[in-house]
Amino acid sequence: ATTVNFLFSYSIMNRFEGNFVENLDARSIAMGSATICGETNLFQSLINPANLVNVKSKFGFQTSGNFLVNTDNRALPMYNSFDGFSGEATYVSNVNLYDGYAFGAYYREKFISAAIVYHPFVSFESNYFEQVRNNANSNNNNYPPILAKNYLNGTGGIDALSFIVAGKMSIATLGCKLSKLSGNSHLERKIIWDDWAINEISDLQNDINYSDRNFEAFSTQFGANFQISERMMFGLSFTPKIEF
Repeated sequence: ATTVNFLFSYSIMNRFEGNFVENLDARSIAMGSATICGETNLFQSLINPANLVNVKSKFGFQTSGNFLVNTDNRALPMYNSFDGFSGEATYVSNVNLYDGYAFGAYYREKFISAAIVYHPFVSFESNYFEQVRNNANSNNNNYPPILAKNYLNGTGGIDALSFIVAGKMSIATLGCKLSKLSGNSHLERKIIWDDWAINEISDLQNDINYSDRNFEAFSTQFGANFQISERMMFGLSFTPKIEF
């Protein structure tokens, strides 16, 4: 069992299109996905199917639990009429806990290997909150009034059931992966006007939008490794475009 901590940055806009789940193996995460060739773990064959030939034992399995804790709170500094700092007002909050699970098993017989893996493919989870404030009325240690509150909440994802087969011939290792992709997403976007804004501006209406999508598709992936010398290996992996 291996635990990995890592830091990264991404935009909330990524959640509209879904966040691609690339790494399921701790070693792959630690190497920044630089595991295209010569790797020996089952989940690394999801990046390059040809890696499946390199598993050590005749039979084995691998599981993974991925947890992402996001604690993003952004604050706006406030100043009084004498340009003195009077405090901060939190205007963006994106605090979430996301999880994903994968498991698979493989079988190797001499120079050919096969595996089946169930794993997350794309995640649409999001929970974003934003305050929209007026620039006025920040003097005398007063926070600007809230005009509106924006919400972006998403659920769902796409999971994959993948069958992988790979074989070795001389210096070349070839692999292929066929995946059945299925899932759904629910996205809720809301703009809720505050009482202060409603009193100041007439005819304001809250804006609430919902979007529901279902996904069904097959995808393929092809990979190859070439052992050039004892210390040099060349690898490649290709995934054709997927249409839902």
